[in-house]
Amino acid sequence: MFVVVRMPDGASHRLEALEGWRVMEVIRDWGLPIKAECGGACACATCHVWVDAKWLPKLTPPTHEELEMLDGAFHVDERSRLCCQIITSPELDGLELELAPESLGRCAARAPCGWRLRTDADLPDLRQRRPQAASGDGRRRAGRDQRRGSC
Repeated sequence: MFVVVRMPDGASHRLEALEGWRVMEVIRDWGLPIKAECGGACACATCHVWVDAKWLPKLTPPTHEELEMLDGAFHVDERSRLCCQIITSPELDGLELELAPESLGRCAARAPCGWRLRTDADLPDLRQRRPQAASGDGRRRAGRDQRRGSC
C-alpha cells in the first residue's frame, strides 16, 4: 500500500506504507522532513497535513483531542488533519495529502543538511530496526540520526 505526500514546494513522493502504521510514522521513516514533535501522541500540531478532498470521507472522523490540537495550528481548513491520527489501512491505499509548511522539520528550509528521501534499498533497514539502548550521557545516537536524516 502507498501514501502520496506532496511537499509545500510542489514535490510529490509516493511512499510505501505498512498496514496499521500512523501516516506520520510512514512520512518520518521514509526520511521526509516532518517535525512530529510529540511522536504521535496527539499532543501538538507539528504533523498537520491537508488531506485531498476525495479521501476525507474514507477517514475516521477527528477526535475531540485532535480538533483541540488543530486549533493551535496555522492555515487550518476542512481538509486539515494530524497525520499521527491517521492509521494506514487497505481502504486508504493511495491516500493523498500535503504537508502544511509549519509541519516541516527545521532542515527542510536550509540545505545541505544531509536530509534525503529513503529509497527502496533502505527498506530492509527500516523494517528490521531494533531499538538501541540509550547511551546514558545525553548524547544523540548517531546511528538513529543518520537513518532519519536529522540535522
